[in-house]
Amino acid sequence: ELIQSRQLFLRTIMHELKTPIGKGRIISEMIKEDRQKERLIAIFLRMDSLINEFAKIENLFSKNYNLHFKPSRFSAILEEAKEHLMRDDFNKVVKVDIRYDALINVDMEIFSVILKNLIDNALKYSNNGTCELFCCKECFTIKNPGKPLAEPIEHYLEAFTREKHNQVKGMGLGLYIVSEVCKLHNFDLIYFYDDGKHCFKIFFGDKEK
Repeated sequence: ELIQSRQLFLRTIMHELKTPIGKGRIISEMIKEDRQKERLIAIFLRMDSLINEFAKIENLFSKNYNLHFKPSRFSAILEEAKEHLMRDDFNKVVKVDIRYDALINVDMEIFSVILKNLIDNALKYSNNGTCELFCCKECFTIKNPGKPLAEPIEHYLEAFTREKHNQVKGMGLGLYIVSEVCKLHNFDLIYFYDDGKHCFKIFFGDKEK
């Protein structure tokens, strides 16, 4: 009941934000100074992108969206995730090592958002503001340096939960969404803490091997 109430709240907020974001975008186009204009347009584009992401996820969990699976290279999924992330410093803060450009059967539209969420989460909770991303034939792993979790990982995979007393703002939906979408893809989400780093591995290989 709590999750349903919050979903209704999110749906209402998304609807209400669309109009001011659209008006803000139109007004920003009228600004003469190019640098300020570009900054404002980028901000409104980012806000619109976030609303669209929420809409996709909300539709998925309310059964109003059917997954469309298609074999996609990891590098292509990553490019989509980078577009969602909208960080000019991506190559500086994310060390990418594609050891094997795996062909993965995914819903590109949804799964690129999931990869974006994992990267964004790793950067937010990183001790030094960076993270590492590795891809091999049957899995990809995202690592970031940080203190051990205060609770078991299962706690953070629930909706609307996050680290207590943390300065990072958010609704605590990131890992919950990642976990649920992995289940829908029949992928395994594996967490472990190793050598001072949080590691999230998504295994998409053959489970019968």
